[in-house]
Amino acid sequence: MSYTCQFNACKKLVVPGTLKCTAHRRKGQCAFDGCHNQVYKMGVCVRHGARSTPCSIEGCYQNVRVSGLCNHHATILPATNCAHPGCMAKARGSATCKRHQRDRMNVSSPSRRRRHTAAARDRSRTIATAKYNNEDELTPIAVLDDKPLPATFLEEFQDMLAEMLWQTMTFDVPSDNVAVDEGSML
Repeated sequence: MSYTCQFNACKKLVVPGTLKCTAHRRKGQCAFDGCHNQVYKMGVCVRHGARSTPCSIEGCYQNVRVSGLCNHHATILPATNCAHPGCMAKARGSATCKRHQRDRMNVSSPSRRRRHTAAARDRSRTIATAKYNNEDELTPIAVLDDKPLPATFLEEFQDMLAEMLWQTMTFDVPSDNVAVDEGSML
């Protein structure tokens, strides 16, 4: 006798010894009695509370995004300038814009990761320029001391140039189809 999968709307045959098909064999079932939906979060399905909190505006059931409001209703929040130094973006529902919020710094989206990496790079450049704003600290030491460069430096440099020259050289190989005697190669 063959059975169909226990999950709602799944008509596939079960794996022998289980009540689930191959597609659902590792999925959990909702903890509510009589519910045959698969678990989404915290042991329950979406119908029984696994989704996030709905918008705080009466009659709106969109998921919360900012300050208890959905994306649509968050636009009614007053916009202020971001509190991050030098940032001109608008912030809604918090002191900082989305780019500078601490809880958004660890993100998984590649596009967000690039934006946050750029923001971190800008911060590090600002710190570096503030630290090394003295021109004497930016001048190479060898020029300040008026000492000759060590001989090992020049030897390594010449070796590097010779290697680059060797790699750019081309050799002419004769293109004659000359049969090679196997006995002469030994």
